[in-house]
Amino acid sequence: TSYLARAGFLCRTSYLARAGFLCHTSYLARGGFLCRTSYLARGGFLCHTSYLARGGFLCRTSYLARAGFLCRTSYLARAGFLCRTSYLARGGFLCHTSYLARGGFLCRTSYLARAGFLCHTSYLGRGGFLCHTSYLARAGFLCRTSYLARGGFLCHTSYLARAEFLCHTSYLARAGFLCRTSYLARAGFLCHTSYLARGGFLCRTSYLARGGGFLCRTSYLARAGFLCRTSYLGRGGFLCHTSYLARGGFLCHTSYLGRGGFLCRTSYLGRGGFLCHTSYLARGGFLCHTSYLARAGFLCRTSYLGRVGFLCHTSYLGRAGFLCRTSYLARAGFLCCTSYLARAGFLCHTSYLARAGFLCRTSYLARAGFLCRTSYLGRAGFLCYTSYLARAGF
Repeated sequence: TSYLARAGFLCRTSYLARAGFLCHTSYLARGGFLCRTSYLARGGFLCHTSYLARGGFLCRTSYLARAGFLCRTSYLARAGFLCRTSYLARGGFLCHTSYLARGGFLCRTSYLARAGFLCHTSYLGRGGFLCHTSYLARAGFLCRTSYLARGGFLCHTSYLARAEFLCHTSYLARAGFLCRTSYLARAGFLCHTSYLARGGFLCRTSYLARGGGFLCRTSYLARAGFLCRTSYLGRGGFLCHTSYLARGGFLCHTSYLGRGGFLCRTSYLGRGGFLCHTSYLARGGFLCHTSYLARAGFLCRTSYLGRVGFLCHTSYLGRAGFLCRTSYLARAGFLCCTSYLARAGFLCHTSYLARAGFLCRTSYLARAGFLCRTSYLGRAGFLCYTSYLARAGF
């Protein structure tokens, strides 16, 4: 239930009564504050509350009491700081806190204590730098750190030490370029590097060397103005992913898995001004996904799984100015979801699962100016949710 009463407040309530009931209420009262509460009472209850009080602060709290409770609280107080805390107490607790204090810095901390704990911290200190650190201590620990130092560069590093470690580093140096590198050393290592050099181009490369059928991913923006991105797994049934923006003004993006039932995804912007995006898995019950913007001004997006109980999803904006989106799974208890904006100015959104205990969801804005939204699960223990704003204003 939701309504807008004379006193100027909105009240929305939904509940399932008599047995450990759920109550969800939100309203805007005369005092200017918003209060939203939902809880499941009597057995280890969950309470979620958020409001904007007279003192100008927002408080949001949710917790599950009596057994190792979870408490999440966030508020914006008079002193100007934000405090967000969540924890699961008594046994190996999780604590997540973030706040913006008077000194101008942000501090975010989360950890799981007592057993090989995870600590995640990020803050913006007085020196102007950002430091973000997370690690899992005691056993081959992971350490991730990023900061913006006085020299103007950003450094981000994460690694798993002691056993063929992973190192991930990115920074923005004085020369103006970005360098990001990550690798797993000693055994068929992965190297991922990206940088923006003085020549104006971006180069990003990652590969798994030494073994058979390696993966190579590269993307760069060269002086000629085109973007080229390529990734593939070679030698046997390879994957090739390429996208570029050439001099002719079109974008081409292609990826496929060759030799057996391949996947091909292509998108480009051609001379005629249209975008075409297609992906499919051929030879057996194929999937085809296509979207394009043609000269007539309409968008058409279609995806389906053919031959056996197919799924069809289509959305387009036609000459008459309406949007139509439809998706369904045919032949056996089908799902149909449709939404469109027609000439008469109304929006209709419908989804249902027919023939057996069906779900029906409908919402529309008709000529009479009212909104109707309905969803239900019929025949046995059904749920019905309806809201509308009619001519009478209720």
